[in-house]
Amino acid sequence: MAGAAPVLGEPGSVVSWWLMPSSEDLQQLQELIDRTAARLGSPSFAPHVTLLGGVPVEGDEQVKELLLASHRLAGELPPLELVCRDVLGFEPWNQFCLATIDCRELAEANVRAQRHLRPGAGEPSGASFAPPVGLPHFSLAYAECPSAEERTAAVAAVKAEEGGRLEGFRFRATSLSMWHTSGGFQGIPTWRKIADFPLAGS
Repeated sequence: MAGAAPVLGEPGSVVSWWLMPSSEDLQQLQELIDRTAARLGSPSFAPHVTLLGGVPVEGDEQVKELLLASHRLAGELPPLELVCRDVLGFEPWNQFCLATIDCRELAEANVRAQRHLRPGAGEPSGASFAPPVGLPHFSLAYAECPSAEERTAAVAAVKAEEGGRLEGFRFRATSLSMWHTSGGFQGIPTWRKIADFPLAGS
């Protein structure tokens, strides 16, 4: 059940950092996600590009440390110009339907995020984005699909309907948001923004 997601700071709670679109781009991208959710019967969510996700957090002190680290990180990152490329789909629910993102600065931003937000993990060997796509991306839909055939058909339908508008679409990320993203797919309705940090110069 969605209500079973742990309270922030309790064992099992997870946080993620999202690059958020500017106010000029937010409405258009939210409408795109909402249309896709209505078409697929999947949950809606805030438009974002994950900079770093799925970091376990336990205790109020760690939450405070991560908030301070997030503020420092945002102060090092300029606003980013992002370009949507291919619409693709993969088996994990959180990569069900997405558009890959073209932005050379994102790799360095991810390395900086690892340094600030996972300090105990040691020096990053390079940029790291979640497999199987392994690339920065803009999520269009989160869904659990019982078969590869159904997933392929659903992604093809989204691509046919939205690909012309989305592929090549440019938007600007102007803030870094820290989100409580516990609970997996069932937890999506409980996801909440913890804090928002403007990027340097935005």
